Amino acid sequence: ITYGNTHDYGQITVNVVQPNGRVVTRRIKVGKIGSAFLGNTGGLNMARPPWSWFDNNAREQPLGLWFFDPATIIKRDFPTDDSFRTAYVRLPFWASGR
Repeated sequence: ITYGNTHDYGQITVNVVQPNGRVVTRRIKVGKIGSAFLGNTGGLNMARPPWSWFDNNAREQPLGLWFFDPATIIKRDFPTDDSFRTAYVRLPFWASGR
């Protein structure tokens, strides 16, 4: 057994730039996967894989947003100008279906 906890991530939504420059919204079903590695070092099941990271200052955000949609977090939490886009030029590896 690898995981001590699981979480249903449901569906993740990301924007992707198409070859023609148009931005489309993609919804990827992630579903229920492990959210903490089984163990008791530092506390019961405390080690979290990247898709289960959370921000202590923004607990209301969906679990794993730093992993699944980092551009949105950067846009939200750091000073950026209007040229910073949150659409990806290709699908992240986890959403590619491979």
